[in-house]
Amino acid sequence: MTEEEIIKAVVEYGANTMKEVLKLTGAMSNSDCQRKNPLGKCCHKIVQEAIDKGLNIRSGLV
Repeated sequence: MTEEEIIKAVVEYGANTMKEVLKLTGAMSNSDCQRKNPLGKCCHKIVQEAIDKGLNIRSGLV
């Protein structure tokens, strides 16, 4: 899952929450982030930051 795909879920498909983004994108559907994520850590914070960016874009703040 890319940041752009998460932002698209927010901006174009109206997702507002982590739960909605996960349902639309399948992000974080593979558990064991610390081993599978290339960054070697949980991606929850990264996904939330992308959601926040999308919300700001949708609100016209960016």
